[in-house]
Amino acid sequence: MKKKNKIGMYLGAAALLFLFIRARKKPAINNNSAMPLTDENIKEGFKKIFDEFGREKTERLEQLFRWETSHFRSGQFKGGFSPGMEPSPNTNRVFPFGWTSLKKFADAYSIPYSSFYITGPYTEGGTGRQKFFVGFPNVYTSMLFVMYVISRRGWNFGKWRAFDETISNDYNNKLNTVIPRITRTF
Repeated sequence: MKKKNKIGMYLGAAALLFLFIRARKKPAINNNSAMPLTDENIKEGFKKIFDEFGREKTERLEQLFRWETSHFRSGQFKGGFSPGMEPSPNTNRVFPFGWTSLKKFADAYSIPYSSFYITGPYTEGGTGRQKFFVGFPNVYTSMLFVMYVISRRGWNFGKWRAFDETISNDYNNKLNTVIPRITRTF
C-alpha cells in the first residue's frame, strides 16, 4: 500500500512539474482592451482617420482592414483590434513584440507600452494554424498605427504585406477588389 502511495505521489509531482513548465512556455495573454468592438467604434475610427488623412488614404486603409480582418469579423480583430500583426517569435512576447515601429509609434503618440498586449490564439483562416496577435487599446489606435507604418513606407499599402515589389504589387491588387463602404459614407 505504501509503495502505491509513493508512486502516486511521484506521478502527481511529475504532472504538476510538467504543467508548470508548459505554462511558462505559453505567452502572456492580456486582453486588456477596455473598449468593446462595435460597428460604431469602427466607423468612428475611420472618421478620425478621414479627418486627419483624407479620403484616398482612408479608403485604402479600410480596404486593408477589411482584407486583413475578413471585413471586421476575424477573431484577431475582435480580440485585439489587430489587422494581422503577429508578434515575432523570439521576443518572449514582451513589448514591442518584435515591432520596433510599434515602440516608435507609442513614443510619438505618448501611448503607454502597457496598452499593447498579446491576444489569441486564433485560427488563421487560410492555414488553420493557431496564431497569436498584437492587441491594441482600441480600434482607432490600431488604424492610426497602420497609417504611421504606411507613411514611413512611402504610402504604399502593399508594403504592409511585404517589401518585395512583386508581393507588394499583388497585395495592392487584392486591396483594389475591396469596397471601402464605410469611408464612402463620409
